[in-house]
Amino acid sequence: LFLNKRITKSQVLLMQYDLEYVSQKSIKGQ
Repeated sequence: LFLNKRITKSQVLLMQYDLEYVSQKSIKGQ
């Protein structure tokens, strides 16, 4: 349970980072 929570939290952080990176990249592309 604890490991699963840690993995889920890290996955969410990675998703947020990817979203921010993609949004910044698209803004610069325009």
